[in-house]
Amino acid sequence: MCSLSHLELATNVVESSFGPTVAKVASRLLSHGNQTMAELGAALPNLPLPQMRNILLVLIQQNIVSSGVRARGRGGASVTEYDAELDEILVRQWFPKILMHTREMFGAESDEELLMQELLIGGRLSKFDLFDRGEAAYAAKRGIAVESDEATNKRIALMQAAMVLNEKGYLVEVDTLPDVSSDDVAAAAARSPPKQKKGSSSSSAGGSGRKRKSSERSAADGGGAPSGPPLGGSGHTQMGAAEFAPEDDETKLFRVNLPRILMIFKHEAIGSVISDKLDSNAAGIARICLLIQESQAEPFTIEDVFQRYQPPPGMNRQLVLNYLDVMCSDPLCRIMSKLNDKYVLEKAELSNAVKQLLLEGVVRRKVGEIGCRLYRILLRKHSDGVCTARGQQKFDLKMVAETALLPEREARPLLWSLLRAGYVSLQEAPRAADHNPKTTTYLWFVSLPHVYRTLEQEMTTTLNH
Repeated sequence: MCSLSHLELATNVVESSFGPTVAKVASRLLSHGNQTMAELGAALPNLPLPQMRNILLVLIQQNIVSSGVRARGRGGASVTEYDAELDEILVRQWFPKILMHTREMFGAESDEELLMQELLIGGRLSKFDLFDRGEAAYAAKRGIAVESDEATNKRIALMQAAMVLNEKGYLVEVDTLPDVSSDDVAAAAARSPPKQKKGSSSSSAGGSGRKRKSSERSAADGGGAPSGPPLGGSGHTQMGAAEFAPEDDETKLFRVNLPRILMIFKHEAIGSVISDKLDSNAAGIARICLLIQESQAEPFTIEDVFQRYQPPPGMNRQLVLNYLDVMCSDPLCRIMSKLNDKYVLEKAELSNAVKQLLLEGVVRRKVGEIGCRLYRILLRKHSDGVCTARGQQKFDLKMVAETALLPEREARPLLWSLLRAGYVSLQEAPRAADHNPKTTTYLWFVSLPHVYRTLEQEMTTTLNH
């Protein structure tokens, strides 16, 4: 289940990629949760079951839908249910940024960029399909035959590039799925036979995922099933290391390791915050500390940092220690914690700092720099004195205006504008039981969960329009 704004956005994303027919099935799964093929057929009676099967194949191929066999009813009969993943749909909007990141990492028009592009388009592919698609894309761009020596040499280079992507954790193996789709279609047809349109034809599906998105769209519209993993099974990825060994069989499927790449983006945002707050050297040290904490759960020492960190000229051990101590004692955002000469990055504090800085930027565009100054006071005056979402202090108008060095007549309209936008909250503190406004104190404060929901709602509305 998801909110109406998320449902509208996800439906638009799927429709822009695969067409309106596929979007109807995805929308049904998002709005109603787990569904069997019979339930989907009853909810969408104008959609023939063979075409429904093809659509589910497309969505599973693109990692949008997962499936599982569960027991239902008093008799415990096993049925296959399908479920759509909202995050897998929304993350498709990050695909251009992922390709841009790959280009920055490996260079423009690199083999790694070509593989990432084909894998993002294909969803999940075997290593042979991935190399075939990369080789075909290169040959089409160069205007040469796929059987040429140049294309063959390119395939060898793509194999080496896949090894590099695997070592950096950009690829992950996906579970193969058992073929139970034919039984699903038969069971669904027996329970709720669809109304077949005149001239409609059914087609069989099979293969291992070698068609491009245009072929998938054609199959979803009823013109033939795409090559892809059969329906059934969990459809979830195992976040282990993908191996490209020569003895791998063709049934193993791989996809882009999106959690890993999104974590890289998060680390980049944290490094940018530390760079703005301190300097680029501190950001470089923090990025190394983030990499260390990814590979080990226990706290790290200064020796661990120097094993991976290549300090610039003039940066010695003592200066690195000084940077670490400064990051441990920051009064607004505790970047690190220190215990017995060992350090731990405060990822939760840093993540909250990134979100709050983003929030301040949105408020600055809404009400200007002076309004943002008021908001920053409400946002950063935490009840426990640290940069977390554990609670903020509450101010009356006079207190917040004096803190911001503003007269009350200027602060009041700015606060009311933020209240109407949903970015601040107002609490009444009556002095008498009659709640007389003259004897009531009105306290201004920021409720971060509410504000983040407001910001998310604005973002989804903007993307929908």
